[in-house]
Amino acid sequence: MKATALREEEIVLLYALVMSGQRPSGARAKRFIIANHLLTERRTDHRLYSGGESGAEKRITSTRNSLSDKKQLSTEETGVWGITAEGICRLEHVAIWSTTLEQPDDEQGTLLLGIPWAKFSEEFLTRLKMLGQGLVERNKEMEQRAGPASESPPSTTN
Repeated sequence: MKATALREEEIVLLYALVMSGQRPSGARAKRFIIANHLLTERRTDHRLYSGGESGAEKRITSTRNSLSDKKQLSTEETGVWGITAEGICRLEHVAIWSTTLEQPDDEQGTLLLGIPWAKFSEEFLTRLKMLGQGLVERNKEMEQRAGPASESPPSTTN
C-alpha cells in the first residue's frame, strides 16, 4: 500500500513544481503544497521531526527522492527542485486522464494507471482537472492548426 500512497504525493509534487515555475526551491514547493491543501491530510502531518520539519514536509521530501530516482525531478542545483521532461509528461498524462473520470475513485483509472483517485484531496483533483482541460484544449487547437493529415498529391500521369 505504501507505493499507492507515494503515487498520490508524486503527482501532487509534480503539479506543484509546474505551478511554481518548474524550478522552485524545495521550501517553495513544500509551502505551495501545504498552503493550497493539495495533499490529503494525515494525522502525522503536524508532528514536528528533527530539524523542525513537519510530517507533511517530511512526506514531500521523501517524494522528491522517489521522483529523483525515477528521473522525473532534478536536484542538480543545490536547493532547487526541477521537473524533468519525463515528469512533465507524466503529470500531463494524469491530468488529461483525470478529465475523463466521472468520480474521483474511478476503478478503471486506478487499474490502468495505478492512480488512487480517492486518495487525492478534493482541492487537488479540482486543480488537476482544470490543468487537464487546458491541455485537452491546447491539443485540439494544435490539431486544428496542423489541419487534416496530408494526403498524397494528385497524380500527374495520364
